[in-house]
Parts: sequence; structure tokens; C-alpha cells
Amino acid sequence: MNYFIADMHYGHENIIKLCSRPFKGVDEMNAALVAKWNERVRGDDRVYILGDMLWENRDPFAVVPLLKGKKVLIYGNHDKKWLKKYDCSSLFEAVVPLLEERIDDVNLVLCHYPMFEWDGSRKLASKKLGWHIYGHIHNNVLPEYRQLFLMPHALNAGVDVVGFAPVTFDELKQKNLAFKLANLESEADRLALIAAAQQNY
Repeated sequence: MNYFIADMHYGHENIIKLCSRPFKGVDEMNAALVAKWNERVRGDDRVYILGDMLWENRDPFAVVPLLKGKKVLIYGNHDKKWLKKYDCSSLFEAVVPLLEERIDDVNLVLCHYPMFEWDGSRKLASKKLGWHIYGHIHNNVLPEYRQLFLMPHALNAGVDVVGFAPVTFDELKQKNLAFKLANLESEADRLALIAAAQQNY
């Protein structure tokens, strides 16, 4: 099974307040992130991590071995410090800034940062449709994200959107559709997203 997740921010106390996470403190959050991961993932499963796994200088060897499955890290801005400090080649199958791969018979472009164009992004209702999975923006709903929210084939894997655990591609689609519909202000925008999702899901 393949799973996707982003923006765990393991060890980051302030992210609880910034993203309104339902934890009393960083120790509770850290424990919940590990437990929720291991409730879903098994040894042969692969998890694609879309960046910001750990906060700044945290020791990956104190965290990553606790997490089941094979791991591919598409690193984000907050991963750069600990990746420079530690040799993580034994922890991940790959550590890359961007990945274009066919996973579960779907063309995917994986990057920590959201994009507005990628390979196959305009091929609606086509078997050649390319999907983009990203992180970075957490559960923010700033006005400048409106166009991104209208794109049903751009999917946010951030834990603050998907429920703090790795999710499958189908789960990712459904959770993103629900999140976007709940946060688009215009009824016209919601109807446009529903129509596009029906065409592509």
C-alpha cells in the first residue's frame, strides 16, 4: 500500500497554536503522530512524505525508526537543517526535492510546495491526467489559495488537512474535496469544484 503525508513538524511546539492542532503540548503531538502513523502503515507499505517531517534541528534517528514502512522524503524548507546535519541514507529509500512517478497507476508530481502547473495538469478527463501532491501551506485558507482550491487534481497531504496520519491516494482526494468545499467562500466556486471533481474522480 502507498500512503502520503506532509507537514508533521515533529518537535515543533508553536505549530500547535499556528495550525490549531488538537494537542495540549509538543510531547502529546509527537506521540500522536507516531501512533497514528503506525496504526495505518505496515512494514511493506511505502509512505511518501511531502516535506517538513521534523522541526529544524531535531534528530531524525530518534523519530524515523519508530515509524513503520518504507519512506520516501520529498524534503521541505524545514527539513534542510537536519538533512545537512545527519546522514539519513539508511532512513529513507530516497531524499529528493521533487518526484515525478506513476504510483498506483496514476501519474503524480510530488513536491513540498504547491504548484499551479505540472506535467499533465491540463489534461482533464483523460487517462494522461497528472495529479500534484504537495504540503507547505498546512490548513491555511488565504485568499491567494483560491485558484489552488479550485483545482481538484492538486492535493494537499498536510496532516492538518488529512487527519494527522498517512492516507491513500483515494483518501487524499476525498479529504481534499471536503476541505476545499468547506473553505471556498463562493457557492459558484463550490459548484465549479464539484463539477471538476465529478469529471476527474
